[in-house]
Amino acid sequence: MEFERREFLAAAGSLAAAGLAGCVGQAALGGRPDAGTVDRTVGDTVERDGLRLSVEGFETATRVGRVYDCPCGEPVVKESVAGDDETIVLTRLALENVADGPREFPARATEGTGDVRLYARGAALAVPRLTVETSYTHAPIRFETDGTELVSLQHAATEAGAHPDPAPPGTRIDGWVCNVAPEFDPAETVVEVAVDGEPVRWRLGE
Repeated sequence: MEFERREFLAAAGSLAAAGLAGCVGQAALGGRPDAGTVDRTVGDTVERDGLRLSVEGFETATRVGRVYDCPCGEPVVKESVAGDDETIVLTRLALENVADGPREFPARATEGTGDVRLYARGAALAVPRLTVETSYTHAPIRFETDGTELVSLQHAATEAGAHPDPAPPGTRIDGWVCNVAPEFDPAETVVEVAVDGEPVRWRLGE
């Protein structure tokens, strides 16, 4: 696959958290965000209601393979391709339960956004279209970009015992979500994670 990759990763050793549990309406989050009003950027860590969250980095691509579990026993790859003037944006989020008891993680919807959303210039960014329709209704286990495998946020939570059940204290995960952006500009792109219905936001670029 041909990819135009751009990666901005947080400093090594940063413990952070973001991403995965029920869906909330946009009205609950207080409107669509303007990047100019968001101070946090990649690598900044937030603690909110027993969760520690951060955006750890991102990559861009023109093609992405979405890898699904299959009852046949072999993973199945479904491809997404960016359209004209579009960029596929893969965002790495991290999440840790720092509460004394179990805690639900914000959740990415299977084929939508759920509690983890991206915006650019005030418009919500969609999940990339598949080149071939699929009957799979569950989240992919990972994304493939130019030979690199990126574990999806929901699969990371499932493997850690934090989805669909609440995460035990001390559970930490990181994983990736995938969106498509027209005329992508990191400085104009906002990552929003809903924690108990309240938004936590980062800009992808300076």
